[in-house]
Amino acid sequence: MCTRSWSPAVVEKLLTGERLWELLSTLAQRRAERAAAVDRRLAALQREADTAEEKLKRLYKLVEEGVAEMDDLLKERITTLKAARDRSKEAFNRARSGVQARCEVSAEAAARFGLLMRGRVLEGDTPARKAWIGAIVDRIEVDQGSVRILGRRDVLEHAVANGGKLTPGVRTCVPSWRAGRDETANTYVIEVLC
Repeated sequence: MCTRSWSPAVVEKLLTGERLWELLSTLAQRRAERAAAVDRRLAALQREADTAEEKLKRLYKLVEEGVAEMDDLLKERITTLKAARDRSKEAFNRARSGVQARCEVSAEAAARFGLLMRGRVLEGDTPARKAWIGAIVDRIEVDQGSVRILGRRDVLEHAVANGGKLTPGVRTCVPSWRAGRDETANTYVIEVLC
């Protein structure tokens, strides 16, 4: 059985500036990689739309200059190019609207947040301390001789970026397993040995 209080253990293991920065820097690195992939996809979609637009302009120019006559084959080609251009533009707009604003967190912000939360967790009445811990910790698992603290990195990142202003939200229910994904990709796990 664990004889130490869990609050100082959380402070020692989670709420140090170095540990918070370690947790959040891996998240920022993964997000940067995903953002680069999205940027490449957006550039490819824009190139597709530009290519189709250029082909249409060349066909229109041929018709205007009298080099080519407007027959059924040319009409079909123009219709196909217009459809390809419109699809590329729509896909580009959809992809661009799905891009989220990037949240930048510095090591200094993580250290400030750690100090703020340490003060809030170690002082005050029990319900207030539980509320502050509950804002960044999803679950605490107690086993024989160890305690695991689990939470979502994106929630922690949001709290650090907002300078400790925690937004109360609705708790999410996520299955314990995810097919084809790294189970701990967006979570942190801290073990406290008793």
